[in-house]
Amino acid sequence: MSIADFPRAMLRHVGVIVLGTVLATAIAAGACALLPPTYEAVVTLEKVERSGILESIHTTDDFRRLICEREAIDAALGSMKGETPTRQALVASLVTRPSSRPNCMEIAVAHRDAATAAGLANALARAGIAGIARERKAAYDVRKRVLEGRIDKLRDALVEAEGAFGRWLDESAVDAEGHDLNDSRRVLQDLRKRAAVETAKAQSSREDVAIVKRKLVDSLNTEIRKRAEEFRVLNAAHDKHIFEKERRYARYRERRDAFAGQEKALAEYLAEAHPDEPELIVRIEATPPVAPSRAPNSSIVASAAIAGLAVSAFVAMVLGFRSPHA
Repeated sequence: MSIADFPRAMLRHVGVIVLGTVLATAIAAGACALLPPTYEAVVTLEKVERSGILESIHTTDDFRRLICEREAIDAALGSMKGETPTRQALVASLVTRPSSRPNCMEIAVAHRDAATAAGLANALARAGIAGIARERKAAYDVRKRVLEGRIDKLRDALVEAEGAFGRWLDESAVDAEGHDLNDSRRVLQDLRKRAAVETAKAQSSREDVAIVKRKLVDSLNTEIRKRAEEFRVLNAAHDKHIFEKERRYARYRERRDAFAGQEKALAEYLAEAHPDEPELIVRIEATPPVAPSRAPNSSIVASAAIAGLAVSAFVAMVLGFRSPHA
């Protein structure tokens, strides 16, 4: 068997080839004449540039999920007049895809009526944007309640810490201790100065006067030692109270800073993430398409003729090999 045997086998049943090609072409032409055309309407949505705190749409699949929900589909179908597809048919004909425009996406709806396709596309776009607004509002309210709850707890903690710190200041009298310590320090300094002066006078006075002066100096030195011991004890106690004051004040300041930080976070959130700011807007509304979305009838008929020719040729070849050779 050679390559030349294949065309000879097909030529033995050339009628099969002609019949198969004509039949496939006729079927395709009849189908094109009977099947109604399908029109695809496209609406373009643009994503608004924003901080993204409440961003809910990241991909076209996210938006498709939103507009394929029963509420959005029913809203779109309910806004149309006349014959409308079923919910399942509308979902099957719905396509979400990236747009050639920057930062945009497209919603395409196919239907036998061009005006209905455009109306459904625009209605689904509006329903989707409304759904995003609801999701954003729900997320906004939840986040706001969480932040306000944190502020309430921090405010209670701050009031408690402030009250506890104030009570401790009153009970410990640490500030009064500081004044007493300064007074004791001044008294001790005055006594030491006076003792030094009296000592100098005793050294330069007559003997009988010097004896009186030395007694006065001894009395002053005794008072100085007593005052110095009292000052040491008072200073040690005050140092402990100062350390405790710093520790308690640090706790109060931590609560105060946390409360202020949470208040600032709430203010920034309310300013940046308000749900009334849209995330998607309609850039180009869908209009009724002029031409059907499927391939032209001539292309369909030509494709069917080529396919019929190929299949018929194969069948003719098989039949030619089975029949006796000429």
